[in-house]
Amino acid sequence: MLFSGFLIPHLPFRHRSVVFSIVAALLVSMAATARGDIPGSADPEGLERYPLSYIVEYQQQVSPEYRLALGPMKKVNGVISAERSRALAGALVRVTYRIPDGHGSEEAFGFMRQQLDNAGYRSLYLCEGRRCGSSNQWANTQFGIAQLYGLDRQQWYGAFEDVASQRVIALYAVQRGNKRVYLHLDLVKQGSNAASSSVVTSQLNRGERLYVELGDPLDSLAASINQLLNQQPGAVLRLVGHSNRGGDLAARIASSRVDAERVRDRLIVLGVPAVALEAHGVGDLVPAYDPSIPAVRVELLKGGL
Repeated sequence: MLFSGFLIPHLPFRHRSVVFSIVAALLVSMAATARGDIPGSADPEGLERYPLSYIVEYQQQVSPEYRLALGPMKKVNGVISAERSRALAGALVRVTYRIPDGHGSEEAFGFMRQQLDNAGYRSLYLCEGRRCGSSNQWANTQFGIAQLYGLDRQQWYGAFEDVASQRVIALYAVQRGNKRVYLHLDLVKQGSNAASSSVVTSQLNRGERLYVELGDPLDSLAASINQLLNQQPGAVLRLVGHSNRGGDLAARIASSRVDAERVRDRLIVLGVPAVALEAHGVGDLVPAYDPSIPAVRVELLKGGL
């Protein structure tokens, strides 16, 4: 008898059942291996994925302010966010893995954490289960990935830092109600020149905005903008200031425009052509679209407002 390319010998029923079980297990394993990552995705440099897992979400972007959660999710003054957090600036890689069936969130989290421990990362914060707060808030508020919404009792989170390489990692694992397990990893390379023109171009062309707080270092961003302008001569980038500082509406708009002009001047000093930069101010007419974004900031976008 042929079964999917395997020959099943004439054996007593008990032994044939064992052979069928082995073959079925092999076929399931082969099917899991055949699962493909989404196009353009890759494992973070130096890290090995959980066996037979595959990538279902992937992003690369410049993050002038990434909020690293260092505490459980809580609601304070009507705003849900991590109890404590730290602002980071650099190149951000985001990867979400689907873990093969039959493997738990604790197992997946432990596999990746062991690699980080072995590589010399130190843990900044760890939590498990309900001590982490609501999984819904981790999924939708912290990471913005609905697939990560699972059971509060089956979630694990850790923040890790490698001072030598200036890499910081946020790691989250969860099991959903349908038993599916996901492992998510945010890796921030601080102060990285990896803020390449391809990443900047991709973000701006998708209509996304880069934002900076006043006083943030702009060297890496200026270099990336110049690479972008080399690829797209004649492109115009607009710096839009947002401010809720005192005074009437006209004063807030004027103040936010001054902030945008200051950032523009700094970018020009760093070598960005003045003709490629415009400065505008909107005060607090346009609120922050994410509670983690500062109310006093300057946004960079391509094309119209």
